Amino acid sequence: MKLILAIFATLIALVYSRDECRVFSCSSIENEERVKHCAERDENDFGSWNVKQCNQKNSFCKTFGFKSPGALQYPARCEVIEPEEGEEEEKPFANNLGVGVEGDHCESYKDCHRSYYSKAKCEDNVCKASTKEGSKCKVHIDCPMGHFCDSKTCVKSRKAGQNCTKEIECEIGHSCLQLVEHDNQENICIPDSYLDDGVLFSYADTGFFNIKETDNLEGKQLEPTFSSHCESINQVQLGKNLFQCRKADTNLIPDLSRKAKGSNCIIQTYTHEDPKMFELQTNKTEKSLCGFNKDSKAWCPLKAGDKIAQYLYFNWVDKKNSFKCSRFSQNDPQTGSICHDLFVAQQADDEDLFSFTKFKATVLNPDSAQVWANTANNNICVAKSLTQDFWGNHFATFSHYTH
Repeated sequence: MKLILAIFATLIALVYSRDECRVFSCSSIENEERVKHCAERDENDFGSWNVKQCNQKNSFCKTFGFKSPGALQYPARCEVIEPEEGEEEEKPFANNLGVGVEGDHCESYKDCHRSYYSKAKCEDNVCKASTKEGSKCKVHIDCPMGHFCDSKTCVKSRKAGQNCTKEIECEIGHSCLQLVEHDNQENICIPDSYLDDGVLFSYADTGFFNIKETDNLEGKQLEPTFSSHCESINQVQLGKNLFQCRKADTNLIPDLSRKAKGSNCIIQTYTHEDPKMFELQTNKTEKSLCGFNKDSKAWCPLKAGDKIAQYLYFNWVDKKNSFKCSRFSQNDPQTGSICHDLFVAQQADDEDLFSFTKFKATVLNPDSAQVWANTANNNICVAKSLTQDFWGNHFATFSHYTH
């Protein structure tokens, strides 16, 4: 009898999931209760799930930030992970001494780059170069912040509008580009997010950006691509090292929620092959997806031109621009080189710092449509359990995802 009821319940759940999305709601628990299941179906409604946070020591819910709700097992169990015996927290600067450039975080002078030409010091946990403009050098990191090594001499980095031949010659936050329709055909340093829609450009340093100089793309479908150079954060490739800034893909209807899975989502895109027709809008259709949300709605894919995506990206840009960092910092503590301002922000779990991580996960990554659907309208208990691998402990943008 129990087997028959179980099969019947499963069939009900399958029928329900065909057109409507499941509902994931917080379930209240007593403080002393040891939760074994972090998500269980409601006994009276198989389309609803009750979500609880695991409250056992070292206990967590297997997260589903990058998987569809259909991958969730019934019931979702809390799992206990015990640290291995003798396991220690990794020390970021222990194995890579002498890598830090000026502006990088340091614990002692040994963390900073030192050479025949540069005898950097560690002052207030920040690497300070001993060189200055005009000092002799062998490599770029021999020079102070805002400089590079040119003909064995430290020279100032090029500012916006100045000529350049390589990417590293420009100030941080700038790229060495050639504006194709500009009167001056020389390469110049261009600030990030500066170029207007319709501007044609080429890369001076294709190797730095790993640009594949393809054959003529005439007659092929143009693909919108994320761009840090364009104000609209979008570009298309028109030919061999030839690019154009275009408006980013945008949902025609700003409200991205839909009543059911598989509903049509109309996306405005600008991919005409003729560069003179860069403002020509065409529409394409994508489908809405279910997620771990607090209602039975599905969600259209988030696009780079949508309001929330723009907020996430430029929120991160504002934070990044507030840092005083070297262009040559590797910004990875495992290498021993990370900008001090960035390091401090990471240690403080700065909320704004993770906006770009969320932007990449919900807009740029191959599975971004599902990640966005999973996180677009979470209850806080869901964000702290089933989609915790997306949120972590960073909820500054949580209100932008909920309705």
